[in-house]
Amino acid sequence: MKQRQSGRATFLPLDVIRPRNMSDSDRRLLQQAEGFIGIASELVQTDAKYENIVSSMLGNVIVSESLEQANKIASRLQYRYRVVTRDGDIVNAGGSMTGGSLQKKSSSLLGRQRQLEELESEIKNAEAMRDSAKAEAEDFKKELAETAQNIEQLREQGEKERMNEQQVAAERQQLIQEERQLQEQQSALSGEKAAFDAEAGGLDSVRSEAEARLASLTEDEQRMQNRIREAEELRRRSQSEKEQLQGALTDLKVSIARLEQDRSALDEQAMRRRADLSRLTAERKQLQEGLEQNETEASRTSQESVDQKERLNELRLQKKQLTENIEFKRADRAEKLRDLELKESETKEQRTKLKTVEEGLRQAEISVNRLDVELDNLLRKLSEEYEIGFELAKERYEIPEDIAGTQNEVRDMKRKISSLGDVNVGAIEEYKRVSERFQFLSEQENDLIEAKTKLHGIIREMDDEMSKRFRTTFEDIRKHFVVVFSRMFGGGRADLILSEPDRPLDTGIDIVAQPPGKKLQNLQLLSGGERALTAIALLFAILNVKPVPFCVLDEVEAALDEANVTRYAQYMREFSDSTQFIVVTHRKGTMEEADVLYGVTMEEGGVSKLVSVRLEESDEIMTATA
Repeated sequence: MKQRQSGRATFLPLDVIRPRNMSDSDRRLLQQAEGFIGIASELVQTDAKYENIVSSMLGNVIVSESLEQANKIASRLQYRYRVVTRDGDIVNAGGSMTGGSLQKKSSSLLGRQRQLEELESEIKNAEAMRDSAKAEAEDFKKELAETAQNIEQLREQGEKERMNEQQVAAERQQLIQEERQLQEQQSALSGEKAAFDAEAGGLDSVRSEAEARLASLTEDEQRMQNRIREAEELRRRSQSEKEQLQGALTDLKVSIARLEQDRSALDEQAMRRRADLSRLTAERKQLQEGLEQNETEASRTSQESVDQKERLNELRLQKKQLTENIEFKRADRAEKLRDLELKESETKEQRTKLKTVEEGLRQAEISVNRLDVELDNLLRKLSEEYEIGFELAKERYEIPEDIAGTQNEVRDMKRKISSLGDVNVGAIEEYKRVSERFQFLSEQENDLIEAKTKLHGIIREMDDEMSKRFRTTFEDIRKHFVVVFSRMFGGGRADLILSEPDRPLDTGIDIVAQPPGKKLQNLQLLSGGERALTAIALLFAILNVKPVPFCVLDEVEAALDEANVTRYAQYMREFSDSTQFIVVTHRKGTMEEADVLYGVTMEEGGVSKLVSVRLEESDEIMTATA
């Protein structure tokens, strides 16, 4: 399927796939739900051997009447299963929904671009196959030229050329088929060109609308400039209203910059549309030229195939003649091989005799080397142990008759001498020095033991004090956490639990929470937004116990929904009497509760400017204006 680009397939092994089933509690909930039709795996019929496949793919899929009822069923099951409707709408596990119409009247611009890229890829593949066929034809000619030098290679090469010939024919058929496909695609491209022309007309209408909108924006800009001039006159009239008018002027400049950016974006979009239309026209022209070249190459390849067949017949005749010559040469070669075998047998006998003699000589050399080593060891032992040379020993001592008994006597004498040991003349001084050293080290040991005892006592006192303070602070944070969690979530309850209460300095702290409408569970089992809001509640509980002068928060409420953002911002507003908060945020609810807003605007391309707004002053301005 990859080679022919026939699509993709999925295999389901019967001995690997395992069924999926719903729990009995979930089934009881489904039986009470409105609009429930059934489980998808129970609504289809199949052979018994395919039951595991059906249960694996449809065992967790619920069928309902409408999308509204599907949402209610998914909510009742906490969005743990996929729910589908008769109309084809889907509520996926996790809460996402899929629906709408499946009809598509026309392909998008990106889809057409992808089709053009696929056509270019197919044309390149066809050209590569054509070049490959040319290369194989050249290799075929070279291999035929080498036939006269090596008869065995000629036989193998002839077989290879037959295979290549079949492959060339198959590739030629494939090229013809691909040419037919390219012609069909060319006709499809013609239809797409008409669609492109229609789309270009739509782009012209869009451009007209953009120009009209630009004119409207220009009028708005003129009106705003008039308002700016009026504001400047008001500034000259009353210096006391300077601060109020400055804020209004800044807002107007921001609006002008935004309108300029919208106008630039519309101009760039129109230019891109025109460029895309020009590029598609050029690509269509290139495709047509590529088709004409493919037709020319296909005809030339057919002629080369006919020439190669004629050349192959000539080579077969030459091969037959060379085969007859080979038979004569083989007979001569066999006779010479028989003579060579006789001479080789005589040579083998002589080599065997020579090898026997060399083996005996090698064994003799090994024996001589071993005796030399033993003699060296004995002479070294005589010199080291008895401090006497061989010639002097030969003169002074005769060779004993009982060598074994003499060796035993020597060993006994050595053992007795060793048992006497060395004479230590400095033992008294050594004892005095060691005794003083022992007394000094004993005093040091006693001091260290005493210091160790004191340190352990201090550590125990510190551990007791730390444990006491930890328990006191933990209980305070725990009490505030319960209250703050309930306010943040609008209900529910939460608690902090020590994993090892008997070891407060080594214990871990588990957070269990029960948001409204859910069961009590560990923090890791909550959703991302619930975990974030729980962490925020714990932060405010800690600040209630240990206030700080200021606190920096960087998008801590990014995972919260609008209702929770509002509660979080209002609570932080109440808490701002004792702590100053510096908040980085993109959420509207948090901005509404802030005293001062700082942002960055771009009045000109590439030039950023810092903008600050004091909301209490804006309230005064709005009151004065009213």
